[in-house]
Amino acid sequence: MHVRLFCPARLIVVVLALSPLWLSAVPARQAVAAPPAVTVQPLLQRAQLDFDKKEYVAAMVLFTEATVLAPMNATAWAGKARSESFLDNDVAAVSDYSTAITLAPANATYRLRRGLSYNSLYDYDEAMRDFDAAIRLNPKLADAYYDRATIEDVRGDYMAAVADDTQGIRWNPAWWQGYMNRGESELSLQEWQASIADLTVYIQHTAKAACACAYYERGNAYFHLGEYAKAYSDHKQAITLGPVESEYYERLGADAYMVGRYEEGVSALTIAISADPSDALAFYYRGMARQAQGNNSGALSDLQEAVQIYAEQGDTVNEQIASAALRQLQPGTSTAGVTPTAVPATSPFGAVSPSPAGTVVTDVSPSATPVLG
Repeated sequence: MHVRLFCPARLIVVVLALSPLWLSAVPARQAVAAPPAVTVQPLLQRAQLDFDKKEYVAAMVLFTEATVLAPMNATAWAGKARSESFLDNDVAAVSDYSTAITLAPANATYRLRRGLSYNSLYDYDEAMRDFDAAIRLNPKLADAYYDRATIEDVRGDYMAAVADDTQGIRWNPAWWQGYMNRGESELSLQEWQASIADLTVYIQHTAKAACACAYYERGNAYFHLGEYAKAYSDHKQAITLGPVESEYYERLGADAYMVGRYEEGVSALTIAISADPSDALAFYYRGMARQAQGNNSGALSDLQEAVQIYAEQGDTVNEQIASAALRQLQPGTSTAGVTPTAVPATSPFGAVSPSPAGTVVTDVSPSATPVLG
């Protein structure tokens, strides 16, 4: 018995050959309208309002919703990332900024902000790459120069930091923090006058309550120049403004000693030592101030402590300076009213300066002033 095989092709031919009348009996398929385009603009506006009110969790929730509704919207991803960054979740911020950058590779601000998140994660190499990219995309983006300078300063590349802060100030001369940052880098380069000039600009244009650090750093520059009265005034102002670090009292005590305010110097240096018992410089200056007061036993104890701490720290230069001062203390020798130890011309402090009495102090090297950071 022969079985005929079913052929689908034949069926197609048969169907196509059917009467047009039959085909006309089949209702025509209605065209389906495309779904309306999803708009996330109102959502993004609400999210930005929450962000501006510092309601970062609420902002992140709304930005996240926007990324779900419009996954190709770079603004939504960048807003989510920025909210995460302000919530100290920089790992997530880096990921979301990366998505935004993929969607909008020419956006310099996204590069800048991802760099800031990398910086918060101490990934300085990636941060620098982003800051470099941001500057290439927008050479007038002042913040990118400032932020790159911050990492250069941390790495000890102070010349590069000064150059970048200068570029930042060029494009945004009213951003006073740039003067502060450049002044600190100049201080590290021992460019005392330039540092004083920049820190002064910052102080003149910034609310006084925010200037404690600037007064402190400017006081250090004045000290290095041998202008001890100005250093004393600035360090005193820094302590008045606060918040106060132990180093503020250390520097004020050194200033007070150099201008002949021995009792005030001892008091300030005692506060510094109480906060940091390993502060060799504070022990040194308190010892010198006590020696000037005629308190040889107190001076002897402090200078011995300074020598020991410097030795433990491996600071041979300052150990030798403190040791020389210690050797000058002879039992039974009165040193009341002694003028401050002079600063050698080769020291980073600059030239020898007058004593409080107005007479030039002769350098008694090697008992010179220890190197002040």
